[in-house]
Amino acid sequence: MTPEIEPLVSCRWLKEKLLDKALEENVVVCDVSWSSQKDMENQYKSCHIPGAVFFKIMDEAEFSEIFPRNLPAIDTFEQTAREAGINKDDHIILYSDSDMNGFFMSGRAWWTFKVFGHEKVSILDGGLQKWKMEGFPVTDDVSKRKSGNFAANFTNEYIRHYADLVDIVETNSIQICDSRHQHKYSGPESSGNIKGSRNIPLSSLMNQEDGTLKSITSIKNELSSAGVDLSKPVITHCNSGMSSCGLCFILHLCGCPGTSVFLGGFTEWKDKAPKELIQKVS
Repeated sequence: MTPEIEPLVSCRWLKEKLLDKALEENVVVCDVSWSSQKDMENQYKSCHIPGAVFFKIMDEAEFSEIFPRNLPAIDTFEQTAREAGINKDDHIILYSDSDMNGFFMSGRAWWTFKVFGHEKVSILDGGLQKWKMEGFPVTDDVSKRKSGNFAANFTNEYIRHYADLVDIVETNSIQICDSRHQHKYSGPESSGNIKGSRNIPLSSLMNQEDGTLKSITSIKNELSSAGVDLSKPVITHCNSGMSSCGLCFILHLCGCPGTSVFLGGFTEWKDKAPKELIQKVS
């Protein structure tokens, strides 16, 4: 029987596996750091977790004004994964050195692998920031794996589109959670939000001291207090499909069924939706 994959793994667990050389051959640690302001691959080359490979989770997609953070084409993603040395049966452990102690990008990478049909995916709790905070080893030795046989299979389970959302919002049939910062959701700086959505900022679900996730019990309590029913499906969104992926991952951790992401987010919504489906909260 194949052992169950834990969606969230601790830095200490990974460090002990690395030091004991106990990571199975089919486990691949991927640095998925990305930034619109700097070259994160160069940063990876100077400092990363030993054995980790760099994975370009964002750079291979075609962006537009409506989809500034679009998904790559399925064949492009498959080729990128193969070039990183990932095989179709590998267990992938994701981390990054990006915003929100890695959950901003690791969540996006987790969701992307799920959309392309790969189930064995975990996130390193706290990312590279937590790893270094613990004093665990880093290196500038770049790992190179032989080309893998990763096979991408697109699945609609984790993704929602504009047409889906219009019907859902009009009928109030599925819960919608907005993962943007509160000032983006409401107030004088806000352009509004999707009618009926609840604001659950991704950053609010993390421990501020070390960037790890709060306990599942604490997160469930916060979600319940915000009116989220974890026994029913939830669609997450942000501006363009980034922090919403992290929130989707956390809802998955909490056992929420049928979690998915509206990729176009509020960027697409405010461009296309009728005014009556955009609410302003002061």
